[in-house]
Amino acid sequence: MKTPQFNLFEFTSRISNSKYRLGCVDCFSIILDYLSFRNIAIPDQFQGITRESYTILFLEDAIRAKELMVAFVDSLFRHRENVNLRMPGDILLTKLKTDSSSLSLAIESGNGMLICVSMELGVMIVSSQYYSILTCWIVE
Repeated sequence: MKTPQFNLFEFTSRISNSKYRLGCVDCFSIILDYLSFRNIAIPDQFQGITRESYTILFLEDAIRAKELMVAFVDSLFRHRENVNLRMPGDILLTKLKTDSSSLSLAIESGNGMLICVSMELGVMIVSSQYYSILTCWIVE
């Protein structure tokens, strides 16, 4: 059995530098892929929305889509009380410190770094110093 850190490294290596594509490589899709990679069972739909219909919802109503995304992760995992004690592999709800409308999911990769997705740059490993961590979910 592989350790979570090795799995995270392997997963990160596989997706690093992937270009952004809504529904395939975006902040929610990489979380779903990460959970599949970790063999964590996820439902085929949540509140009547499938992975495919989520993309349509996002295009029609991004705010509602992001609320649903957060509720989905909330339904699967418990919160880490202190976001400053996050561990590699935790899922994070973040926003850029320079843009309060930039709500997105990321994965803690350790040493103050995050795995996240930007529409402009695709999948990136970036310093958490540029982000406010709003919520941290423990992935076990």
